[in-house]
Amino acid sequence: MYLVYNEDKGDHMIKKERLTKLLDEIRQSKKIKMSDFTDNIISERNYRRYINEQQSLPFNVFVELVKKLNMQMGDFLIYALNKTAVDFQQEIYLEHYIQTGQLDEADKLFEEMDHDGYQTHIGTLYLPILVQKYLYLKGKISKSNYIAFAKERIDLESLSRNQVIDRQHLEVLLLLLEDADINEQSVIIPIIYDVITQKKSLISFKTSADMNRAIQVLTKTLFSNDRLKQTYQDLLKSLIELSLTHTVNSHLEPGYKDFLTYAIMYYEETNDTPKYRRFVYYYLSFIISNGYFDTYFKEPFTQSLLNRSDIKTILDEGIKHGYALLNEVSS
Repeated sequence: MYLVYNEDKGDHMIKKERLTKLLDEIRQSKKIKMSDFTDNIISERNYRRYINEQQSLPFNVFVELVKKLNMQMGDFLIYALNKTAVDFQQEIYLEHYIQTGQLDEADKLFEEMDHDGYQTHIGTLYLPILVQKYLYLKGKISKSNYIAFAKERIDLESLSRNQVIDRQHLEVLLLLLEDADINEQSVIIPIIYDVITQKKSLISFKTSADMNRAIQVLTKTLFSNDRLKQTYQDLLKSLIELSLTHTVNSHLEPGYKDFLTYAIMYYEETNDTPKYRRFVYYYLSFIISNGYFDTYFKEPFTQSLLNRSDIKTILDEGIKHGYALLNEVSS
């Protein structure tokens, strides 16, 4: 078991400053006056300073104050773990809602949350920047303020130079890749590409999902801007191949349609007719077999595929070579 309060090793399941805050929350809920709570343990002034500055209390002081709450240390730690678990869940859901554009759901959660300090693996770096994006999307701050806030918290030069990157920095780079201007995107693209091609090591406990997201965001960015697409056209073939591998191997269906769309665009532009036809078949098969046809049928992209003069040939070839995609990935 971890020693939750360990000054030397830093091994703790809950941040030590978080324990200070929880301690005072319980004091207030029990309606214990601060003067009585701190009497003969720590000066009221110093206690206020630890609370206001969100600093961890000295261990001996912390132990004595827990006693003042009429709690056993074990009971306090169980309470702290349960409270932190609720906070963790809120932060994880908030991340999901903002990333997926579910702003109405994010609104409800955002009002309930304590934004003084974030606790989860999502991180003290990434989540505050994601919240700035949320505020921008809600029209509460400008896009330039959101981007400036993000850029102040990372060092692009160091990230370009370093051979290792963690998932928090990767997530921030992906936000900037989606929202920053073309000059900043041009700095970020080589960093992301080096992560995807493993020239830079990614430190993450969700490597496959993080890598897949990086591939999708980078591919979407390049296909969404003709200037970037032209500048980085040499990257597109490897991105399509990597996307194929990650999408199929990781069974990440939400990204599958986007991948197929970009693959079709790429192989059409490069005049690779056999692969173009194959991926048109995969695209149509995917949206039909997964019940998405009604949703995507009226999209211009889908209509353009259905109106092709060689659509019958595409379908015939697709049925004949129905397992080609999986065979390519597994070989």
